[in-house]
Amino acid sequence: MYKPSEILLVARKWPRRGAYTSVERFLDYFEDYPKLTLTNKEVRFYRLCKWVASFAHPQNYTSQSFYLEALVVFYCIKRMFHQPIRIVHYFYGDHDYFFTGPLLAFLHIKVNATFYFSPKEYTDKYRNLNHLKHLSIIFTTGPEQHELFNNNNLSKKTRLLPLGVDTQFFTPAGPGTKKNLVFTILQSGKNRRDFPLLYRVLKKLADQKYDICVKMIGCDIHESQFSDLEFCQFYGHLDDQAYRNHYQSADLMVLALEDGATSNSLMEALSCGLPVLATDQPNFRYFCGPGVVLCPPPYEKNLYLQLVSFYQNPEQLLPLSQAARAHSLQFDWSQIQKGYKQEWDQLARTSTHE
Repeated sequence: MYKPSEILLVARKWPRRGAYTSVERFLDYFEDYPKLTLTNKEVRFYRLCKWVASFAHPQNYTSQSFYLEALVVFYCIKRMFHQPIRIVHYFYGDHDYFFTGPLLAFLHIKVNATFYFSPKEYTDKYRNLNHLKHLSIIFTTGPEQHELFNNNNLSKKTRLLPLGVDTQFFTPAGPGTKKNLVFTILQSGKNRRDFPLLYRVLKKLADQKYDICVKMIGCDIHESQFSDLEFCQFYGHLDDQAYRNHYQSADLMVLALEDGATSNSLMEALSCGLPVLATDQPNFRYFCGPGVVLCPPPYEKNLYLQLVSFYQNPEQLLPLSQAARAHSLQFDWSQIQKGYKQEWDQLARTSTHE
């Protein structure tokens, strides 16, 4: 069994994410583990890092990615003769792992990484997955992604562990909490979203003069596309409490998706007991459960009809809200942490017998 001090956890910090969102919060569950994190402002030797990063074929691999990998190598070398590192785990393998596998293997350090992209994103961004062959464990977060890696001769390395959520912070509103005066729809995030589809659906609601409010969070770069819809309100960066309040006070979350993969917005909505209406996408269904209504094609027609149904019969949302919260508890970060520790312990036992 590896000691916590022998496992280095590596992650970047996204500037617009709160303290309770995604891996930034998950790291808090590993108190005794050494950690390396980086924000965009901390990249040094920018031109050199950018030049080296240009040789990596994932489009999302940046100067920050290479700088973080370089820090990992220097940290491990520094610790070689004093509490050596046995495992390096990249929590954003899609973004920050590419070059260091062979070098860390030479130093007798095992490398793991967690991946979140959809199969389509790997096809679009990667020429091949050869750099993943140096990993000891590949943690996938969705079943179709898991299948993709298995089909690339990586089946012995892959483990399926879903994205988690802080269910202690993202909770339903307390008794007596006031709801919005009008039927409120929430849209949070911008990755893999189909905003033209969402606009067409909302435009139909506007044409029928439904009394609704649509709150758009974390997608203010798309505000101009909805400028003629007076019921749309856009929000940029929010503090954690304000962000959670929007989940707790809304009636329904709508996710018009063009591709399916992990979604912090989905997990946080479910944890707050907020029902979700989404386009049915592969690799997205795995997380959904009974608190989510998935619309098949034709998406525009079915999203619109389901929204009208919920608007006219809001009592349908109560059982969905209760089911959403119950479903989310299995994805609490404390449960996901146990999965990681079990896999690392198994890796230690395997290494002992090699």
